[in-house]
Amino acid sequence: MLRMQQRCDMNEYLDVLLTCSLFAGIDRQELSELLGCFGAKLRLFQDGEIIFLEQSEVRDVVIVVSGAAQGSMVQSNGKNVIINTMNEGSVFGDVLAASQGHKSPVTVTSVGHTSALFIPFDKLISPCEKLCRRHSRLMENLARTIVEKYFELKDRINCLIKPNLREKIFTYLDSASKACGKGVFNIPLDRAQLADYLNADRSALSRELSAMKRDGLIDYYKNTFKVLGGGCDE
Repeated sequence: MLRMQQRCDMNEYLDVLLTCSLFAGIDRQELSELLGCFGAKLRLFQDGEIIFLEQSEVRDVVIVVSGAAQGSMVQSNGKNVIINTMNEGSVFGDVLAASQGHKSPVTVTSVGHTSALFIPFDKLISPCEKLCRRHSRLMENLARTIVEKYFELKDRINCLIKPNLREKIFTYLDSASKACGKGVFNIPLDRAQLADYLNADRSALSRELSAMKRDGLIDYYKNTFKVLGGGCDE
């Protein structure tokens, strides 16, 4: 499928971009001017289309403006493992672009019809001639988003190092609950995706979720969850 791309006329997407952490503290007019200055491009992807491949060099910071994207790795046994899911307003490619030459450890594909904004990293980090306040703020935001990626990775590792599936599930759901700040929350992964994220068998995951519900640790309906218990000691 031919990927469509165009010079960035992002007025219809500015509301989404203004919610993005990269543009925190930047107003609508400033953002519109910055996107023009960077030569940002909007690219449209069909469901399952590759945004960039594992082992490719990444030169752009990418923002999901509609739809979603998913990063995954293929293990030596051929199993595809989901690393993360990027929803509307998410930023990715920033760490790789900043690394100057390190190849992508993941393949990123679109989930559904997805629109993504590509900003060349070299332009993003090059201050304009006026050294304006908005660009200084953008650099602060970029540094903050990269730091946030560290903590996201820490959360993932914290799940994977748990000794059994129940603790992995509970750790993931407890973290999602705290991040939402709500008793009842939705997760962005279906059962197959959650199994991949936790590096678990899908059938085993479904059985363990049912057991945790029966034991009063959690309640759920489809992708809506509530954490009930204070821990998952077996």
